[in-house]
Amino acid sequence: RTGCEAEAVTEAAEEARATRAAAEAQARRMGEVRTMLVRELDLLKASMEKRDSALVVVAGFMSPSHDQYVRGKLKADAIPSDERLLMVREATRDHPFVSAHPWEVDQKGFRDFPQVSKAVKDEVDSKFCADADDSTIKTYYLCGTDHMTKCGLTNGLRNGVGVVGVQREGERLPKLPPNAAKKDVMLVKGDFASDASST
Repeated sequence: RTGCEAEAVTEAAEEARATRAAAEAQARRMGEVRTMLVRELDLLKASMEKRDSALVVVAGFMSPSHDQYVRGKLKADAIPSDERLLMVREATRDHPFVSAHPWEVDQKGFRDFPQVSKAVKDEVDSKFCADADDSTIKTYYLCGTDHMTKCGLTNGLRNGVGVVGVQREGERLPKLPPNAAKKDVMLVKGDFASDASST
């Protein structure tokens, strides 16, 4: 090999090592984020059940965002959806009530949170509710209070899914309308420390 060829091979090997190291570091960070979000769901379950003694949280689903959305947000730093789904499955593997939900990443294009939450609700209802009027099981969409305010969710969703706004550290609580409980809208206070994206 000429000096130029050897140099090119060395540069390519170094670039491959750097890329691999960056991917491993990002995967570790994503794993930490997922674990943090799972811990938050444990705290939220306890908080919601304490707030309403008639409420029992039986399941929680983490839905990784669609590639179209994540690539638009993170560009070259985006981790493919199949890898993110595996990360969530790994983070929730032995969890007693939280699991990964693949519907969102399995779609051909991006679906926003109202469609995703409705798809999850429909699946839960079809498996566990006796009929369309069965209200024994309620599906809630969890989000930060910043998202709740930005998207007008203090008035609820119009798809039969309830909304739980989670107060993150440093965030102000939005004001809920008087009929919030009838619309299945609630706030969980507590300055949850994570600023991690659910993406």
